[in-house]
Amino acid sequence: MAEQNIYGNRLHVRKDKTNPRRLAILSLLLFSSKPGWPMLLAGIVLVVAAVALHGWAAGYLARAGYAEREKKLTIRGPYRHNRNPYYLAQVMMDAGFFLLAGQPLFLLLYLPIILTVYNRWIANEEIFLEEEFSEEYRALKR
Repeated sequence: MAEQNIYGNRLHVRKDKTNPRRLAILSLLLFSSKPGWPMLLAGIVLVVAAVALHGWAAGYLARAGYAEREKKLTIRGPYRHNRNPYYLAQVMMDAGFFLLAGQPLFLLLYLPIILTVYNRWIANEEIFLEEEFSEEYRALKR
């Protein structure tokens, strides 16, 4: 359930942290086919890399202070290389789960859907960031 807080004259909506999508993918693991060693290894590498990227990104947001992160633009760490490391980490983790489940073809169905959803979220976030940080954010985009 989304939690709403007022920040000045803006409304802040926190995304749901329960991650039903990830629970569905993990459920798929229960009924999966046995992946071969290459697919199993690739899945493990993707999940571990995704967890590391997610932690790295969270660490840089924590340094700015979670309450202050809407007042400061984070441009260090993974944000120097990718404007959306959380989303990248989530897609990597989900892809790793599909490989661990021995279902790589499900990615053909999953990726277009999740990338469409993330593109919509990113577009909304970029509007906010350009309004809030103007030239500093445009420089980061370049």
